[in-house]
Amino acid sequence: MYGHTPLDEACEQLSAQVPPPLNKLFAKAAAGMRARDGHIQTAKSAWHSALQSEAPHSALKSQDVRILYDLGMSLGISDREDQRNHLRHAMKRIEQEEANASDEAGRYVRMYRSIGVLSGILAVILMY
Repeated sequence: MYGHTPLDEACEQLSAQVPPPLNKLFAKAAAGMRARDGHIQTAKSAWHSALQSEAPHSALKSQDVRILYDLGMSLGISDREDQRNHLRHAMKRIEQEEANASDEAGRYVRMYRSIGVLSGILAVILMY
């Protein structure tokens, strides 16, 4: 037995739980995994299709999309425990990207604050 909840149902449930625009990603992936006109996409291709159509409408950076794309490579091809391991690995990579983004934001905040202060000093000097 590979799992308790089929991937299309799991994606559908997630689409109801996560905020926009990510809910559309999961809804499109779930729809892609269901039969349409006798055509069923694999979990991998449904995930990649959904990611390709929804990523441009989100704040995801290319590194984030790559992590999610890589996660799609393993969807539906192994047992539940292996799927959990892939999800944990993707979560660790996303957490690392989040830490990198936080560090980068901190650097930019300091830089813009310094530029603002220096611009103010320059304006005062030029006025006098």
